[in-house]
Amino acid sequence: MISTIAYFIVKALVDELSYIDKWAGLVQPLQKSVAGKIKIFPASINNPSECCTDDYFDLVPDSKKITVAYMEKIGNDNILLQRSNYDYVESKLRFVMWYNLNKLNEGKYVDEGIIINSVKTALPRSLPDSDFIDNRRVRIFINDVVSGSSLFDRYTYQEVKNQFLMFPYGAFGIDLTVNYINLNCSGELSPIEGCGAGMGNHACSPDPCTDFQPSKPNIKTINGISPDSYGNVLLNLSNNFGNGVRITGTDSGTFGDISITDDYVYVCVQTGTNLTAIWKKIVAFQSI
Repeated sequence: MISTIAYFIVKALVDELSYIDKWAGLVQPLQKSVAGKIKIFPASINNPSECCTDDYFDLVPDSKKITVAYMEKIGNDNILLQRSNYDYVESKLRFVMWYNLNKLNEGKYVDEGIIINSVKTALPRSLPDSDFIDNRRVRIFINDVVSGSSLFDRYTYQEVKNQFLMFPYGAFGIDLTVNYINLNCSGELSPIEGCGAGMGNHACSPDPCTDFQPSKPNIKTINGISPDSYGNVLLNLSNNFGNGVRITGTDSGTFGDISITDDYVYVCVQTGTNLTAIWKKIVAFQSI
């Protein structure tokens, strides 16, 4: 899911950039009453407020932090291709970073463009399938760079905007397009309550919650490629996914097989030999 993808994108940046201080994966606006006033803060989506009552402050800029980084989801997902056992999806994300120049580069001035370029250079262009249970072929593309206080318009900590978005502080966002395969696997949801903190290093205090770890979905095994009565299909990924161009009249295939290149997704729509199999292609990725 896109929340897990967002986490691993930020985690890859954290592994490469030593100056990222407080960070989380995907956040959503969280409403809280502070000193009798309603405030809206960025909070990790896996962070129940009942368990971590002050965690939302950790993603709010202040002079003690070096940087704050997280992801926001922009708009709705776009399903580019739909099959019984998977969807090919396009999502929009925004990576947001606030920075404190007093704590960067030994206090020496650094142009914002240098920080942006370091993030763009470290940003992964793909994520390994091994990171996911229900996603495959994650590809990431940079669209635009946004700067200024508008990045925080969805939140209502006005005093932060006034104090911590002027020199020596600043903020920018990098808009991303993420294309990926989402496997249509069904998993059971537990009605038992618990505490799953958002992934990142914005630890709850005084008692940290347990990191959220997604459980493996319950995939039903059936013969052939047709889904069972519940719509579940077991995919043999080593056979169903490939790389390279596929051409009708040249390549054999089984219905539902896909092959990916830099520019196209090739889908087998009729099982057959190299003479009878039918392949279709769709534009997969934008150029960068």
